[in-house]
Amino acid sequence: MKLNKIILVIMVMVITNLACKNKATYYNGESMANYPDMELIWKENFEHFDRGPETYKLITIENNKKDTAFLHPDNIDWNEWKGPLLATNIHKKEFDKQYKIDMFNDTLSNSMTILYSSLNLQNATNSVSMVSSSIDNSISSVFVNYVDAGFFSSTSYKLLYVNGVSIQVQETIKKPFSKLKKRIRTLYFN
Repeated sequence: MKLNKIILVIMVMVITNLACKNKATYYNGESMANYPDMELIWKENFEHFDRGPETYKLITIENNKKDTAFLHPDNIDWNEWKGPLLATNIHKKEFDKQYKIDMFNDTLSNSMTILYSSLNLQNATNSVSMVSSSIDNSISSVFVNYVDAGFFSSTSYKLLYVNGVSIQVQETIKKPFSKLKKRIRTLYFN
């Protein structure tokens, strides 16, 4: 009798799980054609920094300790910066209609701010904010809020790119029964 109840409970759980997985969710957001392509942003705004005679300033703050280094472009691990940025790319078919777009035009500074907010709470990229020129549409800055929620830990990234000035990655790691780890890395281009 007890075995029959256990089998019945297991079957109900399996059927419920299958029924939930087959249910498609539709979102009423904007078309992905209007989403920023982080790969294109990287190519247009970063690739020229990896060569040249300039020296860049890297500031790292970890465990409340600040470290400053001056690096030649050949000594910078560009994938360390490119990886988190490309992980936030919402310009993919799988995210179509899953982001709403809000725009604000600032006529005093001739700039436009575009905010992409996720309608799907399961998306790792929660929001993307871009500021661009109203005159030539050149990007002034990009801010991305991204959370990689794992089963036992989660990593939160906040990325800020200011065109021609700097890129910053704030990384926060939460694990059960351990201290919150936070690392802020800022690479200054001038």
